Amino acid sequence: MFGGRGRLSAIVFHVDYTDLQVQTVIRPTVVDISNAAAATIDGAELEGVVRVGSRITAGGHLNWMNARYGQYLAVVSTTASADVAGNRLSNAPEWSGRAWAEWRPGVGRLGRLAVRVEGRRQSTVFFSPFNDAVQRQTPYGLLDASVELTPRGGRWGIQLYGQNLADARYVTVTSAAPPPAIGGRPGVPRRLGLHLTVLR
Repeated sequence: MFGGRGRLSAIVFHVDYTDLQVQTVIRPTVVDISNAAAATIDGAELEGVVRVGSRITAGGHLNWMNARYGQYLAVVSTTASADVAGNRLSNAPEWSGRAWAEWRPGVGRLGRLAVRVEGRRQSTVFFSPFNDAVQRQTPYGLLDASVELTPRGGRWGIQLYGQNLADARYVTVTSAAPPPAIGGRPGVPRRLGLHLTVLR
């Protein structure tokens, strides 16, 4: 595209699982691992990249995914189960996407400089096959940035980076066990760092 300055890729996919293994906590220290009878994932993804002038490159992707259980009786406790057919698979957002831009200005004898900004966003995900309102993460986005300098010869490099610059609060997994006790693993908070690379 654009005289060779851009590229666009598209994919449509269908995945059909049988005997998909699913993990469910049914009480403290007791985890049930069972085979779901069936699960299907239908989806589509667009990914593109384009050079804007001689020093700026931008790109990203957009993904849609419909991931659902088929015939599946999920364990609620040691004595009960529930039919969750039709519910969404755990940690499978319907929408997710990423956009980024990189600027490589000329720095003469200093070497190569790269300035990069990246944003990601996803829709709601569930962390249990019951798709309940507690064990889930609502939509959120993350913003990262970095500045990297690689001197001539490429024997070393230094990078200043920032992750989750907007300090979004989110969890990446939850667990629950009766009586109601729910825990979650928080995602990476705002983080700034310096990374030095040396090649022998």
